[in-house]
Amino acid sequence: MLGGRYLALEFSLELQGSSVEALQILGFDTLKGLYTASWRDTGSTWAVDCQGQPTDDVGKLVLFGSMVDAYTPDGRPFRLELDARDRRAVVLRISEGSVGEEVLLQEQRWTR
Repeated sequence: MLGGRYLALEFSLELQGSSVEALQILGFDTLKGLYTASWRDTGSTWAVDCQGQPTDDVGKLVLFGSMVDAYTPDGRPFRLELDARDRRAVVLRISEGSVGEEVLLQEQRWTR
């Protein structure tokens, strides 16, 4: 996307009995030196954004942000982890809560 500067992930899924289409845009902010992600979907009108520093762990991104939704419009802390170290699959984990008190909300495994 945009000359290879961003990666767009498009989703169609069932969420709480409703069909949802979603778009997640991943990129790298060269001014801040951070990876970024932004989520939009047909089930809401707001964005969920997060960012994280590069690590030596090639193939794994750990991003932090504020989970904004109708339940908590001011947001609550969350962590998004994308693990692509296995060439056959990508594992996505979403946790919420402060660091050290996080609770895993979901884990998805996408096969290639």
